[in-house]
Amino acid sequence: MTGFALAQDLASAAAASFEADATHLRAGQVSHPGGAAAGACGSELTAPANPPECLVCALPFEFVPSCAPRAMPTVVDLTDTQRKRVLEWHLQSCRRTAFHEAGHAIVGLAHGRELKFVQAGQNPHASFLTGPLIPSVVVRTKCAGEVGAAVADGRLLLPSHSEMLAAVERARMEQIGSCDLCVAALLLVRERLGASDAELVEYWKSLWRQTIDLLDDIFVRAQLIKLAGALLEHIHLRSADIGAIVDTASLQAVRRELFVEAE
Repeated sequence: MTGFALAQDLASAAAASFEADATHLRAGQVSHPGGAAAGACGSELTAPANPPECLVCALPFEFVPSCAPRAMPTVVDLTDTQRKRVLEWHLQSCRRTAFHEAGHAIVGLAHGRELKFVQAGQNPHASFLTGPLIPSVVVRTKCAGEVGAAVADGRLLLPSHSEMLAAVERARMEQIGSCDLCVAALLLVRERLGASDAELVEYWKSLWRQTIDLLDDIFVRAQLIKLAGALLEHIHLRSADIGAIVDTASLQAVRRELFVEAE
């Protein structure tokens, strides 16, 4: 069995064991023109009573549950080559998570959002102070996770048109979870009440492009890499720690040059 195949087996076992108990993230409040409450990165929407048909939201945080089958292969059972592959896979996963959360943090800071903390590890999370926010800013912050992770991956895989359309349809029925895609879809639906599904998806795509442009700026990219590196080393960073690492004022100046947002 290869290291990657073992990792897949472990992940499958974790998903099977915890599928019934998978929970969503914390509830939070964000103001927007529609007046309804929506989630910000780090303060997510309350999960509905019926679980959403979103594969991302159905995945648990735990990788290997304590109730995993005792016969499951362990690192001791692997060859040196297999151990190396599992370790490489794990290190890349940690690196991707750090860049994902750093992406949320950097784009949020660039828009003037106040960051409480950001952490990688088992419960990756970027937590912002709640308050009156522009939905498009929150959506860009949501998009920034995958755009940031793309720096670690070396490639960017955006959600397809059909995936975004399906997320919008779920959001209209309030069948949403707490993943970035679900929360962004709900924010857009509540912000633009008269827009069609197709119009919402096109607007969403424009926010993805703006987020990519922001993180593609050489200065912003450098700040992203610095913050992700600090996350890999320290796992949890508080607001004061982040302020010593990231040049927030310059980030906001770059964002204003790229696009103007009503505040």
